[in-house]
Amino acid sequence: MAPIAVIGGDAAIKWDFSRAISSANFSLFNDGPTINHHYMRWGSWLSSVLLISTFSDQTVFYFLATVVPSAMAGLVFLYIILTCCGTIAGLIFCLLWFLDIEIYRATFQLLPTGAALLPLSLLILTIGLYC
Repeated sequence: MAPIAVIGGDAAIKWDFSRAISSANFSLFNDGPTINHHYMRWGSWLSSVLLISTFSDQTVFYFLATVVPSAMAGLVFLYIILTCCGTIAGLIFCLLWFLDIEIYRATFQLLPTGAALLPLSLLILTIGLYC
């Protein structure tokens, strides 16, 4: 496996970092792929480590690692909107969710933006249930 710093690009670095963690081929020091705060932040690599450890490091799991949490977040947001605002607002939300280019980009890249949608939606749901 190539060192993390060589392959370039944040999404590619996070994917290589996830591969290194799932194969236990990393180091806290300088004798292998190193771990630093940039790779560990936001936990965007958690779903990819789970998928790589369970299945393999094929490209399809790179996309599933971001699509699955984003789709789950969309469903939670849709539930919140349907419960609070009704069907028309839910339909408008679905339309905007599918047409927004930033959500589309965040969904298909292994970056913190896509991974942050699920905890954010769960936090809003929890606040709404208990307040």
